[in-house]
Amino acid sequence: MKHLRTGIAAALLFASVVAAATLLLNPRFVDDLSLGATVFLLIPIVGGAFLGLLVGRGLERLARLGSSEDSSRAYRLLWASITSMSTALVAVTLLPPFLGLYSSSESVRYGGAILGAAALASLAGWTSYVVATRFTAWIWPLLFALPIAVIVAGATPWGRGVGKGSRVLVLAFPGLSWSVAEDLVERGEMPNLANLRRRGSWGEVRSVRPMLTPVVWTSIATGKTSEEHGIQGFGVTANDVRVKRIWDIYAGRGWSIGLFDWPVTWPPPDDVQGFVVPSGSDPGIECVPQELSFIRELAMSEKTKRPRTWGRHWRYAFLGVKHGAHLGTLIESGKTILAEPFLRDRLEAAHIYKKRILRSRLSCDHFVDLRRRESPDFAAFHTNIIVVAQSSFWKYYEPASFE
Repeated sequence: MKHLRTGIAAALLFASVVAAATLLLNPRFVDDLSLGATVFLLIPIVGGAFLGLLVGRGLERLARLGSSEDSSRAYRLLWASITSMSTALVAVTLLPPFLGLYSSSESVRYGGAILGAAALASLAGWTSYVVATRFTAWIWPLLFALPIAVIVAGATPWGRGVGKGSRVLVLAFPGLSWSVAEDLVERGEMPNLANLRRRGSWGEVRSVRPMLTPVVWTSIATGKTSEEHGIQGFGVTANDVRVKRIWDIYAGRGWSIGLFDWPVTWPPPDDVQGFVVPSGSDPGIECVPQELSFIRELAMSEKTKRPRTWGRHWRYAFLGVKHGAHLGTLIESGKTILAEPFLRDRLEAAHIYKKRILRSRLSCDHFVDLRRRESPDFAAFHTNIIVVAQSSFWKYYEPASFE
């Protein structure tokens, strides 16, 4: 039993540290109750029990060989040493990018990482020593407290709460064809869209010419033709738009604005009240507020195939969690990163589309978090994930149209 409880305690302590970090970055990190319980409770308990049995027996034999007087004390010290060293190595690796989110000072990042790693290593060693000595009832509620707290905070309606919302919300899905959507609505596979149609008004509209992304979505935002608003094709910026867009009109009335991935919104205005994250087709990475520029930086590096170090991956992971990325999205990102070296030379549409779906999920997470925190009066979200799917897979949906 001492092997089991020591391994479980060590694993739960590690889960508690991770839970504390996610609570600091984003209390709503866990978006699914079963997934959160699996990651923060089930895996630490089962994995800790397995490692406890595997490592504990070896440490017990080693303690008997190395100590002729008090092998039980040697066993406890070995457990404390292993957990301390393991915790220190992990902490000193991950703390610099974590602390870098709060300070640009190298002294804070690396000096704080060393101090933090030493403190966590001491705590891990002490916990393992105490648990390996005897069953201590009071320590277990402490080990379970933070994992349960992070699950409740994000994965339950009580902990998550309800955001304030927006006075006007625009969701833009280019390529969402009624010829497909109506069939899905009738089969009950798009209940949210069915509910919106039932509660409001809907209809088909004629598009503008030329039917290009910057032109069409600037016309939607302005109510003007391309000749009037000045956007004729690609390679344009927000400075080329000649007329006011709907959010400009609202901003003039004192409304706060939230734009995410809407085409032709770079460069964002400096005096906007709210947030602006330009489209992936826009040339620059500047956002409002500036701390959101990592979203565009990540998208641009994906386009240019810029190599990334593990430190850069961890930085993006911490920034993503801080700005709304959920546990499920982060797990999918990890799978993609680990599989990338084996799929580097594959260019199949399915593989590329899977990565685009992941980027779209990240964008949704960021937008929902920004809208909850900023509560803009006017919010607009644009994603081209449906168009990406159509360009690769529509020929399988209607093969007769692609002879």
